[in-house]
Formats: sequence, C-alpha cells, structure tokens
Amino acid sequence: MHSIRVHSSLLFLLVFFALQSFFPTQISAQFGCLGCNVSLPVLPADTIYLGPAPDGVAGEYYDGDMSFRMPKTTTPVNATDPNTPAGLPISSIAIVAVVNVPPGLNWQPSQFTFNPSNHPDGCVKFVAHRCNLVFTT
Repeated sequence: MHSIRVHSSLLFLLVFFALQSFFPTQISAQFGCLGCNVSLPVLPADTIYLGPAPDGVAGEYYDGDMSFRMPKTTTPVNATDPNTPAGLPISSIAIVAVVNVPPGLNWQPSQFTFNPSNHPDGCVKFVAHRCNLVFTT
C-alpha cells in the first residue's frame, strides 16, 4: 500500500514541478534525440529537484535540457506531502509523461526508469523538431 502511495505522490510532484515550467499541453516522448546533459547545483543527496527549463521564443528553434534529482527516500516527499510517510526507501521511479509541453516541442529523458538509491540524477532534452529513431549497425 505504501508503494502505491509513494509512486502516486512522486508522480504528482513531478507533474506539479512540470506544471510550473511549461505551457499547457501533453505530449509523449520521442526517441532518437541526442542525449541531454545533467547539470545540477550542489544538492543534498536525498532531495527533490527540478531545474529550470531554458528560455525559448515562440516560432524559433529550441533545444534545451532540464536536469533533475529524484529522492532516495520518502523523507523529501513528506516535506511536500505530509500524507506520505517519511523515511521509506524508494526503489524505483518511472517517468511516464511530461505535461504542459508547448505544441511542437518533443522530449526524451536520459532514461525512463530510475533506481534513485544508485542513480538519482537525470535530465530531459526538449527539441523543436521530431526526434528520429536512429539505427546503427
């Protein structure tokens, strides 16, 4: 039961932070974009952080990265959502959607599933063109 509540709370927080950064619309990820670069300030190991999106201008090409840190336990989640019990380890976080992305922007995360105890940091690349699936031989 705690696992479902934790995943729901974390998804809510990710969506909440995304709402603060983008305009209203929802889009699914596109594969084949060049990777994004993780760029984080000095942060506590167990925290929730979503970096700012680089500024853009309507009608102009856009290519920007947004970095984030996932929490390792429910303690930082509890600071924003007191209904989530503090101190529980988080074993997996999955990115299932990014909301409020302006029309015409596509996105691709550094990875879709995170094990925050081993690798809590990631990023999302936003581009103003369709990312193509790239095959190498």
